[in-house]
Amino acid sequence: MERMVSIKRWMAGAVACTLLAGGTTLVAETTFVANEYGAKGDTTALNTVSIQKAIDAAAVNGGKVTFQPGTYLTGSLFLKSGVTLELPEGVTLIGSEKLDDYPMLPTRIAGIEITWPAALINVRDQQNVSISGKGTIDGDGPIWWKSYWDLRAIYAPKGLRWASDYDAFRPRLILFQNSSNINLGGGILLKRSGFWTVQILYSHDVHVDGVTIRNNEGGRGPSTDGIDIDSSRKVLVEHADIDVNDDALCLKAGRDSDGLRVNRPTEDIVIRDSIVRDGAAAITIGSETSGGFRNIEAYNITALSHVPSGVLFKSAHVRGGFAKDVRIHDLTLDGVAIPVHITMNWNPSFSYATLPPGVKDIPSYWVTLTTKVPEEKGLPHFSDVHIWNLKATGARKAFDVSAYSNATLDNFRLDHLDIEAATAGTIANARNWTIADSNIQTADGSKPVFTDSSIADPKDIAYGEPGSESERQANSPASTLAPPLSTDARSGMRPSMPTPTNPNLPTLYLVGDSTVRNGRGDGANGQWGWGEPIVDYFDASKINVVNRALGGRSSRTYITEGRWDELVEMLKPGDFVVFQFGHNDSGPLDDTSRARGTIPGIGDESREIDNPITKRHEVVHTYGWYMRKYLADTLAKGATPIVCSPIPRKIWKDGKVVRNAQDYGGWARQVAESQRAGFVDLNEIIARHYDALGEAQVEPLFADPHTHTSRAGALMNAECVVAGLKTLPGNPLRAFFSEKGQAVSPDTGH
Repeated sequence: MERMVSIKRWMAGAVACTLLAGGTTLVAETTFVANEYGAKGDTTALNTVSIQKAIDAAAVNGGKVTFQPGTYLTGSLFLKSGVTLELPEGVTLIGSEKLDDYPMLPTRIAGIEITWPAALINVRDQQNVSISGKGTIDGDGPIWWKSYWDLRAIYAPKGLRWASDYDAFRPRLILFQNSSNINLGGGILLKRSGFWTVQILYSHDVHVDGVTIRNNEGGRGPSTDGIDIDSSRKVLVEHADIDVNDDALCLKAGRDSDGLRVNRPTEDIVIRDSIVRDGAAAITIGSETSGGFRNIEAYNITALSHVPSGVLFKSAHVRGGFAKDVRIHDLTLDGVAIPVHITMNWNPSFSYATLPPGVKDIPSYWVTLTTKVPEEKGLPHFSDVHIWNLKATGARKAFDVSAYSNATLDNFRLDHLDIEAATAGTIANARNWTIADSNIQTADGSKPVFTDSSIADPKDIAYGEPGSESERQANSPASTLAPPLSTDARSGMRPSMPTPTNPNLPTLYLVGDSTVRNGRGDGANGQWGWGEPIVDYFDASKINVVNRALGGRSSRTYITEGRWDELVEMLKPGDFVVFQFGHNDSGPLDDTSRARGTIPGIGDESREIDNPITKRHEVVHTYGWYMRKYLADTLAKGATPIVCSPIPRKIWKDGKVVRNAQDYGGWARQVAESQRAGFVDLNEIIARHYDALGEAQVEPLFADPHTHTSRAGALMNAECVVAGLKTLPGNPLRAFFSEKGQAVSPDTGH
C-alpha cells in the first residue's frame, strides 16, 4: 500500500512537470531555430552537425530547439539537460541510411550491455529534457529491416538465430539512458524505426504522453518494439497509439547472465489509456526478466485483431528474475487470439544461445550470451498478480499458461473476465490461483485443462460447459447454441437476466446487443450501452424498464440461444419491446468462432448449415426474417414492438459519420414499416449529433476504437432513443416518461 501511494504521488508530479515543460511555462524559454545554425529541410542535406549546434547552444542556459517546416535528414542527435526539442506540425526528422552516422556507444540491447549504434535521438546522462510537438521522427526503417533479414538468412542455418538480433546493427529511434525528468509526447508521430522505437533505459521520472507509433509502413520491420521500459523506475506512459511488429508496451529488465550481473529491476510503472493496433500484445512483461519487476500497473488498454496476445508474460529458464505486485485491469481485446498468455519457455531458438561446433573469432558479446546460468538462478518467478475487468471477443483460446514445476506461477487473482473464445485452453504450473466473477464463453463448451496447478474451487467455475440448463435448451426446437456461462456462483449456469420489478405494471423490454447492454451493464472497461441510462427517462412507479440485451448477439443468435423464448413467456398485453440488432449480423454464418451471421437483406432466402459450434443442423434466414419473427411474436402477445436502426459506429468519411441506411438501418426501417411497427431511426438521429459535434468532441463519447460508447456516449444515445420514441404515431409511451423524459424534445432524425 505504501508503494502504491508513493507512485500515485509521483504520477501527480510527473503530470505537473509535463505541464510546466510543454504547456504553461513559468519562465519564457529562449528559442533556438535550427535553420539559423545551418539546418536545411530539403530531405537531402545531412543536418547532423547543424542541429547539434543548435542543441548545444540551447543547453548553455536551457532553451527550446525548433525548426522551420521541412524534412531534415540527420544522423544521431544528443539532447542535453534543460533542452526541449520541439517538432512542430510540418517538420520531419528522418534518419540517415548510413551506419557511420550513428556512433558506436555503450548501451544495452535486448537484455545485454553492448557497444551498439546510437539512436537517432539520444538523451544520455541528462536531466530535464523534453521532446514535443506534432511533427514526425522517421527512422527510414526498410533499409535496416532488410539488413537484419539478410543476416538472419545466413545465420539461421548455422544455428546462430539468437545472434542475428545483436549482429545486425540497427539504430533505435529514441533512447533515454541513465537520465531523469524526461518528457516525450504532445502528439508526436514516431515511424519506421530501424529497431526499438522508444527505449527507456536505466532512467527514472519519465513521462510519455501522446505518442503515435507507426512502424508497419513500407513493410513489417523486425523487432520494431513500441515503448520498452528497461530497468527503469517511476515511468508513466499514457495516450499511446501503437502499430508495430513486435512488443508494443513492454517491460524489460535484462537477459541471462548479464542481466543477473546488472541486477536492476523495473519498478513503479504505470501504463494506461492506450491502444495497440498491431504488435505482440496489449501489455508485455519480458522476455528479458533478469532484474525483476515490482509495482506495475497497466489499465485502460485496447488491443485489436492483429495483436495475438492480451496479457503476455514471457521468459526462459536461463533468464531468472521475478515479477510481483503486478496489476492489470480494464483491457478491451477485440479479436485478440489469446487474452491471457504466459510462457516461461519463450522462443527457444532466440532464448537459448549455444555456439555451434567449430565457430572461431567470436565477438565478446557472444561469450556473454552463451555464458551458462545455474538452474537455481535461471528460473523466473512470477507471483502476486491481479488481472481484472478484461473483456475479450473473438479469441481463439482463453488461456495459454505454463511455467515450471519447480518455479510455479504463484498467487494470481483473476476476476471479472468476460471472454468469448473458440476454446478454453490450458493452465499449468499454477499455485494458489483464484478465478472469480467471470463469464467465459467457449464455442466448443470446454473448460481449461489444469495441469500441475492448484486453483481455488476449480470445479465450481463454469467455463461454457454444457449443463442441465443448456441440455434442456439443446432439446428445444428453438435452441441451437449453448449460452455463455458464469463463474459467479450466484448466477447458476447462465448469466442472470433482469426481470420486471413490479409485474403488475407495464414493462418496456430492451432487446439487442452490447451497444444496448454491455457486459453486466456496470460500465466494465468504461463501456456502457444506452439501455442502462435510459431507465432515468421513465417513471418507475408507472412502468418497468428491463434491459435484456446481451453482448455479442445477432438477431439470429438471440433467438437460437432461447433468449427470445424466455422473454416471450413474460410478455403481456400493454408491454413494449424495443429491438436494436445489426452490429453482429454481418459475420459468417458457420465459422468456428461465432457462427452468428444472418443472410443480408429482408427476403425469405434461407441456407441450411451444419453449425460447427453447436454441432447441430440449422436453417439460417435473412436479417429481415428474424426481425419479422420478433415483431409477430410481440404482437401475438398483445404487446407493442418498436424497431431501432443500429447506432452508428465512430467511422468518419468526408467530415461526417458513416450511416447504415443502405444496409441494416434501411432493412430495419423496411421491416418495421411492412409490419406496421414503430420505427426509430436511431442511426440517423445520433449521427446528426456526431456530425454537429465533430470528430474531436465525439472521441470521448466512445470507450473503444469505434463501437462501444463511454458513459457520456451512452447518456447521449439514451436521450436520442427517447427523442425518437416521442415521434412514434400516437406517442404510445407518453404517459410513462419521468420529468427528465418529458423534457426531451422529439426528433425524427430527418
